[in-house]
Amino acid sequence: MSFRFSRDNIVTWIGTAIVAVSGLALLRRTIAVVSGGSDDPESTESMLLSIPWWVFVIVLVVGLVILIAGGAMQGAKMHAHDEAFEAYAEEHDWTLFPAPRWVWEARTWPLDGSKELDAEDAFVGDSGGYWGTVLMAQNIGGPKGTESLGSYQIIGLPFDDDMPRVHLVPRDTVESAREMVGGVRIDFESAAFNAQWRVRGEDAKRVHDIVHPRTMERLLQPDAIGQPIVIDGGAIWTWRATPVYGEDFEAVLAVLRDVATAIPPFVYQDLDVRLLKKRTDDLHADWVTSRRQAGLAQRDEYDTLGEG
Repeated sequence: MSFRFSRDNIVTWIGTAIVAVSGLALLRRTIAVVSGGSDDPESTESMLLSIPWWVFVIVLVVGLVILIAGGAMQGAKMHAHDEAFEAYAEEHDWTLFPAPRWVWEARTWPLDGSKELDAEDAFVGDSGGYWGTVLMAQNIGGPKGTESLGSYQIIGLPFDDDMPRVHLVPRDTVESAREMVGGVRIDFESAAFNAQWRVRGEDAKRVHDIVHPRTMERLLQPDAIGQPIVIDGGAIWTWRATPVYGEDFEAVLAVLRDVATAIPPFVYQDLDVRLLKKRTDDLHADWVTSRRQAGLAQRDEYDTLGEG
């Protein structure tokens, strides 16, 4: 699926896997040579010794070439993304903004707060009266033991404070995709919804409040199926390995906005949280002002006007 896989990330993963496997095999062969090998002709050491050393070197070099090619493809994708959104920003009055703090505070893949997470500056602007955000991020992913750096488009709408974590992932043949760490699997009374979505959350009651029947109906529409929806880090967001642009990008934002604005008012009131409205041309100023108007405590030295 486009939100999980992209050609550049797959090429990078293949290169990493080849390098890891061939490098390990060459190391084990070298150790076998030094130790004198094994008397068992069917042992792994004997099989490795039966293959000329230069074969492993060639495979290793091929893996490195594939890995470098994958990295170049990822770089080209990120550059193309920036160019596409520079044009979009000029047409729709979006502006560049440092990666918002919710990107760094999220704990759900691929914004899981790992030390490898690298996020570009974001483009931010109006999305139906609320702040919308889009940026490219890189993080380590892939099968265990052969993880490699992947690049992902992040699209989101910030709140002015934290919300209960919710993770909705479309069901498909790839059941081993990363899920939210922590929380529990949550099923709903709608068999049709359960057949299309896997849901995790840390507060089952709040998840049911947020994902209510009208929202489930919305998420069963064709434009919603096929993309994850995450509420975490102080935003509702999604991610894609293959970026979307233009009308497709706006359609993704619309789904996120529909889910967020359909959250019952009593949930927002109970939690003292608001979806961040675009009142000025400064996302940070609107975030600080919204928190001050709600009487929310200052988080840190950056939670001030004139910063950000």
